[in-house]
Amino acid sequence: MTKIELGSVSEGTMREEDLIPTFLDVLAELAPDKTRELIAAELENDDSALSGTPDDYGLADNELDGYGYFLETLFDALEELSPDGIYFGAHDGDGADYGFWIADEYQTALWQYAARRARREHPEGQFDKAGRWHPSDSERQPCCSSIRQPSKRYPHSLLKHCRSLGHVARLNDVDPGTLASLWRQYRSEFEIAAPAAEPASIFNNDGLDPLWWIGRAAS
Repeated sequence: MTKIELGSVSEGTMREEDLIPTFLDVLAELAPDKTRELIAAELENDDSALSGTPDDYGLADNELDGYGYFLETLFDALEELSPDGIYFGAHDGDGADYGFWIADEYQTALWQYAARRARREHPEGQFDKAGRWHPSDSERQPCCSSIRQPSKRYPHSLLKHCRSLGHVARLNDVDPGTLASLWRQYRSEFEIAAPAAEPASIFNNDGLDPLWWIGRAAS
């Protein structure tokens, strides 16, 4: 999976004439050949949003409405470059803040996995009189059936499993492979940022915002 730098690429404007040059710069950094091809194709249009040549171009002297279709083309191109679990678009909390963001469902799963690794959240379940831990009905997932059942010798077998990335992925109904890739790429950000009580939010240029995510720590 290609590592995308998370966060904003443009803030504080929704004007097409501001967004197009910015998005072109981002696209050129990620996929220069694709960008040149896209620009060349656009310059061939009679009502092109651009003028000049593929190597020396600028916005055409056009009506504002004439830029919208090309902006959509850039949105689609940047979205196509986004790996699974990441999307390009507006920030959920600010429609004028455009960038690359981890999808909400994967963000929730990443925070939960980080919290469980750090023992800041615990899987839902209880110990029996023999000291063996068993997951609650809501915690138990199909993957639990393939794990050694708790015994006197291995009383915490399922507890350990319920802290695993694969189990957390299934608990949040996300793809385990995609979640593992995201964790490998962005692990440091989540491990450093996760506080003891309420995990923080998605990334932007100003740091971390409060998130709707609510930890399900066992009481």
